[in-house]
Order: sequence, then C-alpha cells, then structure tokens
Amino acid sequence: MDSLFWDAPEVVRFGVTENLYGSEEIRNFRASRPNPKIEREISNLKVVTFGKETATVTLEFRRIINNVERFGRQSQTWYRFPQGWKVVCAHVSLLPV
Repeated sequence: MDSLFWDAPEVVRFGVTENLYGSEEIRNFRASRPNPKIEREISNLKVVTFGKETATVTLEFRRIINNVERFGRQSQTWYRFPQGWKVVCAHVSLLPV
C-alpha cells in the first residue's frame, strides 16, 4: 500500500483513529498495525476524473470488527505524477453503531 501513496510531506491520510501527515507517518502507521490485511466488502464505488491527471474515488464498505458488523466509507484523491498515479489525500471512517 505504501507505494500507492505520494512520497511527500504534503500527503494526508485521515483514518478511523488517526490523522497522518506526510508519507513517513503513513508508512510508520502501516508498519505498526497488528493486522495489515483488513478484509472488507466494498459497495458504491465511484471514480470521477478531472482531466487526465486528477481523480477522486469514494466507496462504502462493510467489515466485521470483533464479531460486530460495521459500515464505513473511504475517499481518496489521486494525482498522476510522471512516475504514475498516487494517492495525495485519503480518508477512512466508520459510521456510528
């Protein structure tokens, strides 16, 4: 996953319990996660492009956390750099139970 994010101090990822600023914080968060493989069911996936260099992705997801069904949402802004597409801003949240 780290290779999908822009390697820069300006990249941002807001998670369920964390606000991460810069690629180093994002990498450290992923490295310290007890379960890096998070299974989920995705729905309502939408991709909208703006020209040839910018896109947004939104989706809803369902996953089981501690035997409880939870629903959440995710959004990402992607930019096409000379080396390829990278996430420049991401957000993940869970809906209240």
